[in-house]
Amino acid sequence: MKAPGPYQIHTKSGLTREELREAIYKTVPELSRESAKRILDEVFEEIISSFTRNEDVRLRGFGKFKVQHKRQRPGRNPRTLADAIIAPRRSIKFTPSRTLIARVNAGETEPS
Repeated sequence: MKAPGPYQIHTKSGLTREELREAIYKTVPELSRESAKRILDEVFEEIISSFTRNEDVRLRGFGKFKVQHKRQRPGRNPRTLADAIIAPRRSIKFTPSRTLIARVNAGETEPS
């Protein structure tokens, strides 16, 4: 069994942005906490900017985020059963890479 890496600090409720920042800080000791925060925030901002430009985001070994366009469609209010029009919108679809799927199914916790 492998010893846990310094970046495995998430709680049982899921991995948070703050825990990711702490993992970056602990993995790269030369960085200050503020630098780790700026790096992570900039990565998220770049990903979000790509989505707003309708660009897909591909992260090798992790997966692909694709912006999907949903058309206007008829729907129904589940409480009142009144007919309603669902407005067109964009959503994001995530497709995991084969590598990620294999690691999750194998129960791996750190890279080989």
